Amino acid sequence: MSQHKLHPNLSRGTRRLAVEQLDARLCLAADPVFDAGVLTIAGSREADTILVRDNGRGVVTVEDGDTGDTSEFREVTRIVIDASAGDDTIRVARRGGDSPIAELEILAGEGDDDVVVGLLLPAVQKVREAAARMKVDLGDGNDQFRAHVSGIGNVELDLTAGDGDDQALIGLLLPAVQKVREAAARMNLDLGAGNDQLNVHGLGVSQLDLDIAAGDGDDDVGVGLLVPAVQKVREAAARMSVDLGEGGDRLRLNAAGVDSVDLDVLAGEGDDEVVVGLLLPAVQKVREAAARMNIDLGSGNDQLRVNATGASQVDLDIAAGDGDDNVLIGLLLPAVQKVREAAARLHVDLGAGADTLQIRQRGYETFETDIVSDEIDEVELPRAPRQPTPGRRR
Repeated sequence: MSQHKLHPNLSRGTRRLAVEQLDARLCLAADPVFDAGVLTIAGSREADTILVRDNGRGVVTVEDGDTGDTSEFREVTRIVIDASAGDDTIRVARRGGDSPIAELEILAGEGDDDVVVGLLLPAVQKVREAAARMKVDLGDGNDQFRAHVSGIGNVELDLTAGDGDDQALIGLLLPAVQKVREAAARMNLDLGAGNDQLNVHGLGVSQLDLDIAAGDGDDDVGVGLLVPAVQKVREAAARMSVDLGEGGDRLRLNAAGVDSVDLDVLAGEGDDEVVVGLLLPAVQKVREAAARMNIDLGSGNDQLRVNATGASQVDLDIAAGDGDDNVLIGLLLPAVQKVREAAARLHVDLGAGADTLQIRQRGYETFETDIVSDEIDEVELPRAPRQPTPGRRR
């Protein structure tokens, strides 16, 4: 088996999230091995650049820019990239075609790695069931991971970032003109220790199962979901669990057009900031829109903002924990949104500390509140709830 050395002038460049053109200057650290449908590419302990392209017609190409040689493989069902240690650059691209997408596993190893995965199926392309399954372990180091997946109705992603200040950007897009019975995404994202940044964007994904573990450190997590009103789905649902770990963390979560939301947030120790926004447009006709949220702020001087518009059934539990916390809750059900029974139930335990709680609500036929607070806390309930349940003091 021949060995290829890296070109001495290679450097890592910053690229925007996209399905990228394959650069002829990129080269591999070792020859690929193909056995029984599994394509394995092994890197060295130096700074490797590894590039793989799937043409969508049954051919996977590995290109060695150092020699100009290319290797082609057919009937690939699984791709494994083991880059080993070093500051590695990895690119995997698929654009168009109707052949099945090979399962992908990436082991980046120790070092400051840069990994980009781009998978694109055009909306005009008729694919009954397109699925993408990815498992990525970035290893320790200050790593960057970007994934852009478009036109694929079934996506599974397991990401482990390891220790270090990591950055991850994940974009999922299913155009409204792309007719699929159900678009589903399951993601398990473990950022590990360090001051990490994560952004997840989902457009047109009607079924989402998302687990995030941010680990220790001052983490910044953003989640944005949008199911357009013109996209006809039987039910758009999102189940999300976010564990921010210890540190001064920030979470911004927004979901629009998702009529069933199940959310668990654990902020952990530290001065955390959590913002949750849920919006169901009045023009979006659903029989019942429900939101269940369980938010534990943990110890620290925390800030929480929850705004929900258009959800006819709301079940919200908040534990503020120790510290001087500030909590603001706003619930709105527009009058034009005709529902037979609109109900909201809130349980808030402010915990120890000088806390502030404000609740605003409008449009709910049944509104129940159960507030646990101390005498030093400032609590402001809705002025005229129709069926209030008085709060209680310890």
